[in-house]
Amino acid sequence: MRKPTICTSSHCDNLGCDYCPRCSHAIYRGSATIDRRKYEFEFEPMFGVNFKRKNKYDWIPAQRHKAWKAFEKWLKIFYRENEKMNIEERKQQIKEGGK
Repeated sequence: MRKPTICTSSHCDNLGCDYCPRCSHAIYRGSATIDRRKYEFEFEPMFGVNFKRKNKYDWIPAQRHKAWKAFEKWLKIFYRENEKMNIEERKQQIKEGGK
């Protein structure tokens, strides 16, 4: 599971609790290097993504910008990691006899 970079939720005291992956307060940061240029982005599951420009996460690239392809690759990995976590949680619940 990928831990959030920032979590502003009042439901948890630390990053990485069970609540975070499904939390609208969780903020995940990532980056990709394309043609020697680093693109940084901030992803919130509820609100989407913003890319960093001039030290602020306030830029949305044009629809065909190559930064989108890199972000989509990161996002697939993000969801794959969280799906694995959900499957493991469900297996544990079944072992414990819960629903």
